[in-house]
Amino acid sequence: MLRAGRASSGALNKLNTAHAVIIQAESPIVSTALFGQKALGYMYNAVDIKPLGQNYCPNYRLPPEDPQAGQIGCRIKVVNQDTFTCAEEMVKRHNFEQSQMLIARNQGNAEPDLHPVDNGVVCLNMANAHSKGGGFTSGSSAQEEALMHRSTLWATLDQAFYPWTDTEGVYSPYVAVYKKYNPGDPANPGDAGSYTALERAEAILNAKPPPTKANQIALPGPPLSEVAVISIAAISRPATTTAADGTEDYTDPYVRDLMYLKVRQMLRIAALNGHRRLVLGALGCGAFRNPKQRVAEIFLSVLQEAEFQGGWWKEITFACFDRDTSPASNPYIFGKVLGGQVV
Repeated sequence: MLRAGRASSGALNKLNTAHAVIIQAESPIVSTALFGQKALGYMYNAVDIKPLGQNYCPNYRLPPEDPQAGQIGCRIKVVNQDTFTCAEEMVKRHNFEQSQMLIARNQGNAEPDLHPVDNGVVCLNMANAHSKGGGFTSGSSAQEEALMHRSTLWATLDQAFYPWTDTEGVYSPYVAVYKKYNPGDPANPGDAGSYTALERAEAILNAKPPPTKANQIALPGPPLSEVAVISIAAISRPATTTAADGTEDYTDPYVRDLMYLKVRQMLRIAALNGHRRLVLGALGCGAFRNPKQRVAEIFLSVLQEAEFQGGWWKEITFACFDRDTSPASNPYIFGKVLGGQVV
């Protein structure tokens, strides 16, 4: 999520409310210029998604620089970053890798059929199942709203999808990160900062008419980062119980099992659509007040299930942005449970 320096909540709310109007107008233009008519998301229901077939697993291994180089799987990272900052770094690695593969193929040094489909980076949007964008249009600044403010995600979510059931989610295969956030003066609580379009996005928006295939043609600025997004909603404010050691758990076993289902759903969507780099997050552990340690343990437990073993992914990173790094914070808890695990 975004934080406007030390700006007051009122200043940030005012900035975000005004900027939401701009995003609603701009994002369809940028999305169409980049992706044409392919940009709308698809509704998935967890009960309809079949388990992954191991015959299709690409069997990725830990890289040479890893202490366990050559072992099947990938090592989970947990970072105190916002989702798109983390994703943009992954996109650079993916694009470089693909460019090297293209060079090798053009030189006759690679057999295309030996390399599994790699559709790059997919990000988890910790969504609101009842309202498109959550509190985006009213100035809120949680993770989903932050993604909306920096990308074309808004344009991919059909209003007709809402509300979702507990087992539904949306896969948006084509999302571009086209804005950046400029923090305000931390000494001035009234300065909430600003959002600005990246150079190529500015050229797209200023063109009359807007171009097509705008990431492949000569325009000012580098190509915009392209990612996919999986929008999954956690249960809001479930009943919890607290153990003697202070850890929380779901009171209702059904809700706990539903979280397991949601995690399996997002991993299946990612793998079935050929995404080999994942940016996940602390699903439901903000305003929805799910038990942090239990959610982290659910992620690890599912990732260790036989279905998801065998090297499905090159990278899995949990982006848990929080100024609070105390033992009660998301970065600390998710780092303790998930950081460094090989799955």
